[in-house]
Amino acid sequence: LYMGYKSAITHRSLHHQLTEVERLSQEKQQLLAMQNAMLERQLVQQTNEVMLERQLEAQRVSQLRSDFERRVAEAEMTGLRSQMNPHFIFNCLNSIKLYAVDNESEKASEYLTKFSRLIRMVLENSRSERVTLQN
Repeated sequence: LYMGYKSAITHRSLHHQLTEVERLSQEKQQLLAMQNAMLERQLVQQTNEVMLERQLEAQRVSQLRSDFERRVAEAEMTGLRSQMNPHFIFNCLNSIKLYAVDNESEKASEYLTKFSRLIRMVLENSRSERVTLQN
């Protein structure tokens, strides 16, 4: 009888411990599920932040490229303008006009031919990155 009593107490104790272990196991699973959900939310948030940063970086690169291309175009135009000074062109045309007014048509024609060759050469050379010293 004593052994049966001891066995019943042991059985109850083991049953109680088993119930406690199951309860703790369920709590642990709930905590793990909550932790997983929280980590997934953080992952989504960080992924969104990274995507936003990539988009911003792509916009910055695009803006820099656009600015660079605009500056290159401006530099090319400045180079073209500096090849033929407007004051020089005006003086040449005035000289041709003076020859024409003074009835020196041969000189006017010769000067006009030289000036047109010069303009053509400047325009042709403006397409090239480099021009020989001879040209």
